[in-house]
Amino acid sequence: ADSADASFTYLEINGWLISTGGSTILIDPILEGALDFGIPNIYCASKRKLPPNGLCDELPTIDCLLITQGLDDHAHTRTLKKLANILESDVHVIAPPSARVALEQSGFIGARNKNIRYMKPGSQANIGDEGEITVKATTGALVGPPWQARENGYIIRATSGPSIYIEPHV
Repeated sequence: ADSADASFTYLEINGWLISTGGSTILIDPILEGALDFGIPNIYCASKRKLPPNGLCDELPTIDCLLITQGLDDHAHTRTLKKLANILESDVHVIAPPSARVALEQSGFIGARNKNIRYMKPGSQANIGDEGEITVKATTGALVGPPWQARENGYIIRATSGPSIYIEPHV
């Protein structure tokens, strides 16, 4: 779907590719292999239309990788491992604290990726050459028991274009 100054490409499951304000944001991608939460004998899901592998190599230039949760259907480790090797080191990576382990195990650590932000609701980051896009974390879905911290939703605002709210469970 297209908006006046934004384009949205659905990558199936929870994944999106959004272009707005001159930047491209990759959200919760599952592009390399099936979704199995590490228990393939119990659960295994694949995309219906897109190929199961090789999509990381077909991506346009990515300015920001946005992860909404730390679970495999949002922080897909096989995809993240591939992205850690092919994305430029200055790509912004925005994620909730629950995604830290998945990102670090996938290679998003230290000097290799200096633009990683683990955000809690209320915090924000700017992306783009001159900060043309603001990403603000909001309180998102409760995934687990009531005492667990809620995951993030995000408001993406470009200086030109619409405001976009992403929270895959709403």
